[in-house]
Amino acid sequence: MATEKDNVNAGLIATIVIAGALVVWAIVMVVTAYTRAEVREQTLSLTGSANVALKARYVAAEHADMHAPTEWWDEEGKVVKIPTTHAETLVVRDIAADPYAATPGSAAPPPVEEGEEGALDEAPADAAAGTTTPDGTGVEPKDPSGTEEH
Repeated sequence: MATEKDNVNAGLIATIVIAGALVVWAIVMVVTAYTRAEVREQTLSLTGSANVALKARYVAAEHADMHAPTEWWDEEGKVVKIPTTHAETLVVRDIAADPYAATPGSAAPPPVEEGEEGALDEAPADAAAGTTTPDGTGVEPKDPSGTEEH
């Protein structure tokens, strides 16, 4: 019995393999695009409403903090609460009484008596010229805005 030699068409097989790979690749790309679109839609629907609720809670908490009275712990361990405007008044009163109280850890310099070292023996030059300031130092404070009016 005689056998025939097989005629393998390699070009046809290669074409089928390449066409099949392209079809599989196209299907994968369509499924990936569809899945991404669905995931994006679900994420926006869930996080969109979740973010709104979270933001509303955050804004409400910030609003409550801003409008809550000032509070701190006193020496006995109790919470003290006062309105901000009253606290500002107390701070301004304390600083007016002792300007050095505005800087933590600084003590007021000791007063210099007449005749001691470091005392001013004569009035400042501005005072001699007749331009004394209300506090008697002869030195006017600098304007923080940089615009001085005379």
